[in-house]
Amino acid sequence: FSSRRRHTRSLCDWSSDVCSSDLVDDLAFGNFMSTTGGTIALAPGATATRTASAGVTLGATAPATAAKFTVGGTAGSTFSITLPATVSLSDGGTNTMSVGSFTSDLDLAAATIPAGGTVDMYVGGTLTVGAAQANGAYTGTFDVSVNYN
Repeated sequence: FSSRRRHTRSLCDWSSDVCSSDLVDDLAFGNFMSTTGGTIALAPGATATRTASAGVTLGATAPATAAKFTVGGTAGSTFSITLPATVSLSDGGTNTMSVGSFTSDLDLAAATIPAGGTVDMYVGGTLTVGAAQANGAYTGTFDVSVNYN
């Protein structure tokens, strides 16, 4: 089964030098199976690297992807990034999982808009899988804030 997190588009204040943050790719942990429960850590980056703890077996049929955002603004402007602490995924019924330990490939305190006016930002995290987790497509949303420094 797979779990996915979706971020909705977010525009910043019109007076800011960092103008927009657009979701390009969803955060997806890919297919896996759980017997005793555990975690899947997904590193941020263009090539998603995932690591499972004992009790979770990674599948190969659905690719994992880090969330990808394109941040736009004035070249040379710096911005800070705020990631969520923990969010919940649901299969649309009563089954849930949580994602936490969110990470980015950019400096959270002072990322810089390069020449050209846009920079790609990748976000990963750690999925907590329950023992004998029910099969399904787990979805949800999470917010990423981008603020001009």
